[in-house]
Amino acid sequence: MSKKNILKVGLIFLGAGLLASFDVQAKKGHHHHHGAHEHGAAKLSIAFDGLEGQIEFESPAADIMGFEYRPKNLLDKKKSEEALAKLKSSKEFLIFSSDLQCEQTDAKSEVKYQGSHGEVHALWKVKCAKSPVKSSLNIKIGEIFPSLEKLEIEALIGDLQKKFNLKKANGTIEW
Repeated sequence: MSKKNILKVGLIFLGAGLLASFDVQAKKGHHHHHGAHEHGAAKLSIAFDGLEGQIEFESPAADIMGFEYRPKNLLDKKKSEEALAKLKSSKEFLIFSSDLQCEQTDAKSEVKYQGSHGEVHALWKVKCAKSPVKSSLNIKIGEIFPSLEKLEIEALIGDLQKKFNLKKANGTIEW
């Protein structure tokens, strides 16, 4: 990825993060929704420059681990670790067209806590043998985490920018 394009992708994700933080501040004090923290709803951001891409995922911890507080005992800790481990292997639920020969090159997942609310964040880096432009992505994250009712997706593939919404966090998107 060229330095110019890395900066472009970085600025897009930075902008999205700033908007989310402003949204959190604006809605502080509401009981059910804390910015991007809406139970049953997750966000997926996909950015590709050429053959290299980055995918980010955000969801309330309750939809991934079954609870959103800090683990209180060994059972909670085990559930948290198992859920985060499932997220690290994106090939189970983010399936690119096989002809692209995409491989996950790096993965990170963590829970961030703010007060009594936990938010799961995951980041995957992907490299493909062929360009993902004019291809598709089959998303099955709702099969792994069934309490996800909707998935909001933003994709930046080369010069193309698209938004998608998937119910039950399952489906195929095309760009």
